Amino acid sequence: MLKERARLLNVSVFGIDLALVAVAFIAAHWVRSVVLPSLAHGSFPGELYALRFYLPLLPVALSVWGLLLLRFRRYRSHRTTPLLREAWEVVQVSGAATVTFTLLLYVLRLDERMLPQDRVSRAWLLLFATLACLLLLAEKVLLRVVARYVRSRGLNYRTLLLVGTGLLRRRRRWNSPVSTYRYREERRWN
Repeated sequence: MLKERARLLNVSVFGIDLALVAVAFIAAHWVRSVVLPSLAHGSFPGELYALRFYLPLLPVALSVWGLLLLRFRRYRSHRTTPLLREAWEVVQVSGAATVTFTLLLYVLRLDERMLPQDRVSRAWLLLFATLACLLLLAEKVLLRVVARYVRSRGLNYRTLLLVGTGLLRRRRRWNSPVSTYRYREERRWN
């Protein structure tokens, strides 16, 4: 039962991660196409191609990010992992995914096949990678905060049933051969 719940939680977090990458993909297009030309017209003189020209790249981006998130083992228990280490792992995954996605884009010449006369914007690629990394980092911090809140409310108890005599019987805190003991794991954040 516990493994089933852990598996369900891991699949849910994986789905949320891919959804956040998709949000970063679309948000990067909007920022590069609308926000940056209005702020710095000299550096970004025109809009990008319409989003419909960029959308065929979304499955490629999701598959690259998904494979690397799985490859870097992002979906295991992180209770004892310090938050800084987890954040560094997210940055590493985002960096590797950005390099892989960019290489696939230019080696397979996907940009020349999709866009009428141009290549994919490098500013868009940088914005996409940055937003994906920031959204994934925010999600990991939020998950840590929620998990800490749940543990502080006492909702993460595990119940043990100890049966027997032997060493446990000899200790003073156990009065009968069959005892139940409820404990809560308390681990500090680094």
